[in-house]
Amino acid sequence: MRIETPQSPIEQPAKLQSIEDIQFELVVEGDPDFETAVSVINENGEQPEDKLRDAAKREVVRINWWLQEQWASKGLPKEQVSIKVANLAIEIYNYGQELSTSQIEEAKRVIAMLSQASIPEQDSRIKYVAINDTDEMNDQNGENKRGYAFPASKMVALYPRAVSPEPHRIPDISSFAGTLVHEIGHIYSRADFDFLQEWQKRFGWEVLPNEQVDWQKPISKIYATNQPHRCITDYAQFSPDEDICESLSAVVNNPTVLDPERRAFIEERWFKQKPTEVEVSSERKVGTHIQMPKVADKIKYKTRIAEFTMGTIKKDPSIQTE
Repeated sequence: MRIETPQSPIEQPAKLQSIEDIQFELVVEGDPDFETAVSVINENGEQPEDKLRDAAKREVVRINWWLQEQWASKGLPKEQVSIKVANLAIEIYNYGQELSTSQIEEAKRVIAMLSQASIPEQDSRIKYVAINDTDEMNDQNGENKRGYAFPASKMVALYPRAVSPEPHRIPDISSFAGTLVHEIGHIYSRADFDFLQEWQKRFGWEVLPNEQVDWQKPISKIYATNQPHRCITDYAQFSPDEDICESLSAVVNNPTVLDPERRAFIEERWFKQKPTEVEVSSERKVGTHIQMPKVADKIKYKTRIAEFTMGTIKKDPSIQTE
């Protein structure tokens, strides 16, 4: 008699959500979810429903990074690191080389401090960090990217260079800690328009005359400062937004190297209370334990009419707009 040895069931990876798994329903004013429904433009009020539905799908993909082809095609990430502070929770989805213990500790330190920043639009706070396993070129300087911010998705992407042993542009900062703060800075600065405008005035940023802009470049430099020597790095001289993000990275990681006026501006506006030690936790998941974000299986969308005349959009005031 042969005795069969029972085998443990093989764990199956969770099915990744696809935009095709989601149902879309067109709603009109009076529907209980009309206010929060996804909004799409109905050009001249003449677009058929299938075109409007496709537009709604594109919008949902745009604001939910995990549905985008560049990420969905990778399958499940290699690890998920959840970092939580009292008022901020960030999920790190890593498709590249496993983060080291020191990098996770750096992430916890950075997130603990940034959680104490006073940002006007709290709903704009970051929720996700996705670490890419492939490189991409930075059109601003022609080098490999370290990271990129996607405010609409409340997410930042990091690239292999950001998690490499290479140091950051700012002295005595790791590429990982420096890039993480820099990219989150883009989300914070977009959420605080008054901060951005005051920064431009305080530190001499002006829009360049049209004839001084090289419009042939993929990303044209359209700003200049009359105080370039006070920028923390050459990269900070590209625009007021980059100046803010480089300066924030210094405030969080190595404040002594930053111009004192820039440091004071950030601390007074975003850190009204001196940051204190707060309790921060982390949890790492791999394989089938990884939990990817999801949107609802059914999404409602509404339309707003835009009349196109000679390149000008005219909105009907009687139609609900964003």
